Amino acid sequence: HGYLLWQNMPALILSKLQISKAQSAPIGETRFRPPCPEPPQLGCKASRVSDGGMMMNLSLFLSISAILGLAHGLGFAFAPDAMGNIYGTNTDVTGHLLGRFFGVTLLQVGLITWLMRNKDEVTLHPLMVGSFWGMLCGLGVSLYGISAGLFGLMGWTAVVIYALLAVGYAYYAFMRHEKPHTSAH
Repeated sequence: HGYLLWQNMPALILSKLQISKAQSAPIGETRFRPPCPEPPQLGCKASRVSDGGMMMNLSLFLSISAILGLAHGLGFAFAPDAMGNIYGTNTDVTGHLLGRFFGVTLLQVGLITWLMRNKDEVTLHPLMVGSFWGMLCGLGVSLYGISAGLFGLMGWTAVVIYALLAVGYAYYAFMRHEKPHTSAH
């Protein structure tokens, strides 16, 4: 029971935020293509159809996420002291090494996200779920850093980035459509 609650928690949270998963909407609002068939067909992509709405499609969302990861990853991997100064932190040589490890991890996640950005919904679903939980954990760590006084004012940008990406990943993973079906073999 606990596993099912844990797995469905993002959908419950977003439903409280009144995010709709409607498949069609009046002109001026957003509607979505149905999920790709199982198994996914060549050329079937997860994207948005809009009648003038402001929603972004999944590929654009993943591109933005990837660019944020790559930019921060490069900064932390190659200039951890400068990145620490931007965020209002100071550290010793061990902190610089850990910052470089963090940067390399962000580079890896950014590259994976960039390379996967045009795949079909079924293929992307595990990436969306894993990224949601990763962003939620990053949000928690960022909030801890703020509350403990470890960040300067720019630390709030980390909170905002993690929060927005967590909401985006949760939307695409849990709210946008029914969960993809996997075929049992």
